[in-house]
Amino acid sequence: MSDREKASSVEKASDLGAQERLLGEWGIVALLILFTIFAVAPYFHPGYFWGAHDARHDVYFILEYDQGVRQGNWLVRWCPDFAFGQGYPFFIVYGPLATFIGELFHHFLNFSLTWSVKSVFVIAVIGAALSMYLFVKSWAGKTAGFLAALVYVYIPYHLLDMFVRAALAETLSFLFLPLVLWAMRENVVRPRWKSIVIGAFAYGGLMITSNLVSLLFTPILLLYILMVILIQANREMPFRDMSGESAFPFVGELLHLAAAPAISLLLGLGLSAFFWIPAITEFKYVSTKQWYGGYYDFHHSFTYWHQLFSPHWGFGISEPGPDDDLSFQLGIVPLLLLSFAIYGWSKLKGEKKWHVGFFLAVSIVAAYLTLGASAWAWDHVPGVRFAQFPWRYLILTTLAVPPTAAALTEWMGQSQKRRWALTLFMAGVVVVASAPYLHVEIVKPPKGSGTLEGLMRFERTADEMTGVSYVAKKVPKWSPLADVYVLGKKVTTKVIYSDIPPAGRTGPALGVHSLEMGTNYEKVWYWAKDDYQRINFFFEYFPGWTAYILDPKTGEVQKVIRLTEKNAMDPYGRMSVPVIKGAHILLLKFERTPIRKTADTISLATLGFIAASAVVALVLSLGNRRKKAPGNG
Repeated sequence: MSDREKASSVEKASDLGAQERLLGEWGIVALLILFTIFAVAPYFHPGYFWGAHDARHDVYFILEYDQGVRQGNWLVRWCPDFAFGQGYPFFIVYGPLATFIGELFHHFLNFSLTWSVKSVFVIAVIGAALSMYLFVKSWAGKTAGFLAALVYVYIPYHLLDMFVRAALAETLSFLFLPLVLWAMRENVVRPRWKSIVIGAFAYGGLMITSNLVSLLFTPILLLYILMVILIQANREMPFRDMSGESAFPFVGELLHLAAAPAISLLLGLGLSAFFWIPAITEFKYVSTKQWYGGYYDFHHSFTYWHQLFSPHWGFGISEPGPDDDLSFQLGIVPLLLLSFAIYGWSKLKGEKKWHVGFFLAVSIVAAYLTLGASAWAWDHVPGVRFAQFPWRYLILTTLAVPPTAAALTEWMGQSQKRRWALTLFMAGVVVVASAPYLHVEIVKPPKGSGTLEGLMRFERTADEMTGVSYVAKKVPKWSPLADVYVLGKKVTTKVIYSDIPPAGRTGPALGVHSLEMGTNYEKVWYWAKDDYQRINFFFEYFPGWTAYILDPKTGEVQKVIRLTEKNAMDPYGRMSVPVIKGAHILLLKFERTPIRKTADTISLATLGFIAASAVVALVLSLGNRRKKAPGNG
């Protein structure tokens, strides 16, 4: 290490020591949570924000997940009541973690569905503040981390997700983003098993929280890792000292530095494989026609330049034109931070300069992609359309703007008392500037809200949760099952009895009696006159449905029928199961496909590997402690 690097390390250690003496780590965390309380306080208002965009979705996701859990299935993939009772493989294509956490509150603590949703929001917001503080502190110090964390919490798009859109999964994803960045930097700068595992769980958690955020964030993450690797490589082998002969060792150093973050990312992918592998491979079996075109055409959803600066705040939805009753503003404090970062970036030094420059660039590019001027990129650049709506690139500005606070705190002087005084003043400004947006619209619950009756009404009025598989030619608008739910009754069978042929001159050709029904299966007794009879169900076809014909006395399997798209018997994709002659038991069940089984095995194997490694590390650590203990050497 050069004399300059040694002096820099001593200076940094001295600075961190002074901060630690001024305000202990736990004191800073407590203070950060105290400032964050204002952001989560609206959730404790009596009632629920039923009118928020995804507020009812959040409730009904937990309602559906809970039905599977109550039957002993904690890895729920099939939602039985979507599409008016014919079901949909929702959690194959939608990240389940936010719903899963909500179910923990509902199942074990007996929270109501609405309080379960609110609880996840509270955890997500406080967790986001702590993770951003941890990340920015690691390269810019505690004052910068503290200010960045609060800007992260109170930046308008984050508040929009929390109170207007009620986007539970997206809000939870903000907890993981800085944590992944922190872990990957640690894996490069000071690699150790702890940071590798934290990075794996953080990235895996993001993958099973929000498909959309994961897709938008991963390219940024890879660029960030590359930047940190280059910074660290320059410390080890300064670029200015390189010659042609030192190029090969330099490449070796780059690969060495990349090893730990690569392992961490691979483990994260392994942990989340149970979700993303089926999501990618089986997404083709989902009909996407109803989610593209019309309102979902991105050409109608570009923001206008003035909207990035307008303080307007509404609870409407995105509409074509410049008069949305929905805010796309960057926020006055974030704009001030960006302005100061642009002004002061050239005067920053070392790692801070690289980091602030990186996040400044991400902020500018992401903001640009929300504007109509970027239409060419949406039309021609692969991957840009993953955001679905241009304004969703504000996800990246929400992540990238807060770290630029490091440029501001750098100018607060060397006195720690002065730095903290100015930082707390700015924290107060952040909260006060956000005060007009810190509220939710509590509205009267729609009829049947939080029940299957309410779900049916919501599906009909909002045309939501009515997804179908690729074999369906029509999207259902209602069903006989929905009539039963609306009457407050329980559906005990999904056999379409109206399709059973009437008795002829020689008697009935088919008789059916339902014995048992669950969220993803039904068992019926039947008698068939011949081998040409079929039993139709209000179950939507999707790969994984299997029919077993059992002996009614012994339960022995007599025939297995792997259902295919040929078993979709009507325009809505409902299934028709052929049966064999005689009296039998038919068990129709939604099971794991080979792809799902493989993905589940990968996740379990990855988890087992991490657990085994942790045990080995613990044993080695205890052994080293014994060797170092007095009297053992």
